[in-house]
Amino acid sequence: MNYEMELAHEKWKARKEGREEGRKLFLIGMIAVKVKKGMSLSVIADHLEEEEAEIRPLYDQVCSMPGASPEDILKALQTPPSE
Repeated sequence: MNYEMELAHEKWKARKEGREEGRKLFLIGMIAVKVKKGMSLSVIADHLEEEEAEIRPLYDQVCSMPGASPEDILKALQTPPSE
Protein backbone atom coordinates (compact mmCIF):
# COMPACT_ATOMS: atom_id res chain seq x y z
CA MET A 1 0.00 0.00 0.00
CA ASN A 2 2.81 2.42 0.84
CA TYR A 3 4.37 1.90 -2.62
CA GLU A 4 1.04 2.68 -4.30
CA MET A 5 0.67 5.89 -2.30
CA GLU A 6 4.21 6.93 -3.17
CA LEU A 7 3.59 6.20 -6.86
CA ALA A 8 0.36 8.21 -6.82
CA HIS A 9 2.16 11.11 -5.15
CA GLU A 10 4.93 11.04 -7.79
CA LYS A 11 2.34 11.07 -10.60
CA TRP A 12 0.55 14.02 -8.98
CA LYS A 13 3.85 15.86 -8.58
CA ALA A 14 4.81 15.27 -12.22
CA ARG A 15 1.44 16.53 -13.43
CA LYS A 16 1.74 19.63 -11.27
CA GLU A 17 5.22 20.35 -12.65
CA GLY A 18 3.96 19.82 -16.20
CA ARG A 19 1.08 22.23 -15.71
CA GLU A 20 3.43 24.85 -14.25
CA GLU A 21 5.84 24.45 -17.17
CA GLY A 22 2.95 24.77 -19.61
CA ARG A 23 1.76 27.94 -17.88
CA LYS A 24 5.24 29.44 -18.09
CA LEU A 25 5.52 28.57 -21.78
CA PHE A 26 2.15 30.21 -22.41
CA LEU A 27 3.18 33.36 -20.51
CA ILE A 28 6.52 33.52 -22.34
CA GLY A 29 4.71 33.29 -25.68
CA MET A 30 2.25 36.02 -24.71
CA ILE A 31 5.03 38.25 -23.37
CA ALA A 32 7.06 37.78 -26.57
CA VAL A 33 4.12 38.87 -28.73
CA LYS A 34 3.53 41.94 -26.59
CA VAL A 35 7.25 42.85 -26.50
CA LYS A 36 7.29 42.72 -30.32
CA LYS A 37 4.43 45.22 -30.25
CA GLY A 38 6.57 47.54 -28.12
CA MET A 39 4.64 47.16 -24.87
CA SER A 40 6.36 47.87 -21.54
CA LEU A 41 6.52 45.48 -18.62
CA SER A 42 3.83 47.36 -16.71
CA VAL A 43 1.44 47.32 -19.68
CA ILE A 44 2.08 43.61 -20.30
CA ALA A 45 1.51 42.79 -16.63
CA ASP A 46 -1.76 44.71 -16.74
CA HIS A 47 -2.90 42.94 -19.93
CA LEU A 48 -2.02 39.52 -18.53
CA GLU A 49 -3.43 40.36 -15.09
CA GLU A 50 -0.17 39.32 -13.46
CA GLU A 51 2.08 41.09 -10.97
CA GLU A 52 5.10 42.79 -12.53
CA ALA A 53 7.41 41.06 -10.05
CA GLU A 54 6.04 37.66 -11.09
CA ILE A 55 6.64 38.10 -14.82
CA ARG A 56 9.79 40.25 -14.69
CA PRO A 57 12.21 37.28 -15.03
CA LEU A 58 10.24 36.01 -18.03
CA TYR A 59 10.08 39.52 -19.55
CA ASP A 60 13.82 40.10 -19.06
CA GLN A 61 14.68 36.77 -20.67
CA VAL A 62 12.33 37.38 -23.61
CA CYS A 63 13.96 40.78 -24.16
CA SER A 64 17.45 39.28 -24.02
CA MET A 65 16.58 36.53 -26.55
CA PRO A 66 14.57 38.18 -29.34
CA GLY A 67 13.19 35.67 -31.82
CA ALA A 68 13.87 32.65 -29.59
CA SER A 69 11.17 30.04 -29.06
CA PRO A 70 9.32 29.90 -25.73
CA GLU A 71 10.94 26.51 -25.10
CA ASP A 72 14.45 27.95 -25.58
CA ILE A 73 13.65 30.90 -23.33
CA LEU A 74 12.31 28.62 -20.60
CA LYS A 75 15.38 26.40 -20.90
CA ALA A 76 17.63 29.47 -20.50
CA LEU A 77 15.68 30.48 -17.40
CA GLN A 78 16.09 27.02 -15.90
CA THR A 79 19.84 26.83 -16.64
CA PRO A 80 21.99 28.31 -13.88
CA PRO A 81 24.39 31.01 -15.14
CA SER A 82 27.97 29.82 -15.65
CA GLU A 83 30.69 31.56 -13.72
